[in-house]
Amino acid sequence: MIELYTALISQLRNLWQYICIGVTLLFFNYYQLDNKYMIGCIFISLSAAKALENITNKIKTKYITYKAKGYYIREYKNLNKNEKKLVDDCLNRNSLTSCRNFVDFGEEEALLTSLEIKKIGTKTRQLFTMNKLCFDTLLEYRKKNKDKKNA
Repeated sequence: MIELYTALISQLRNLWQYICIGVTLLFFNYYQLDNKYMIGCIFISLSAAKALENITNKIKTKYITYKAKGYYIREYKNLNKNEKKLVDDCLNRNSLTSCRNFVDFGEEEALLTSLEIKKIGTKTRQLFTMNKLCFDTLLEYRKKNKDKKNA
């Protein structure tokens, strides 16, 4: 029986699997059930652990996305006139990229670097590419604001 336990422990990969197997083993020890049911229950515990892991990962992803959307909206509201003009240009054209010719190279560099620091997009020479999540969030935000103004 000890070989079974060591084989099982070597296969466990995440916290949820340890928790579920521990609960199963406590259940068996408490009720002193026959060992012939133990393997089936352990496999059920492992699958329950995997399901819990998937659920927690989805919740975590949704939470991170929710926080990021709030961040992008706050940053958009705080952009200066030139930064907002560049971002609005992308949003109005429904394009993630914007290529502009600036009169002053220092102005361009500072503008694109500022947007990159704020994680709104990335710069490559004179090409500005918006972050996809930021782009989608700002389009949705502008649409909601437009609907509120019309109502």
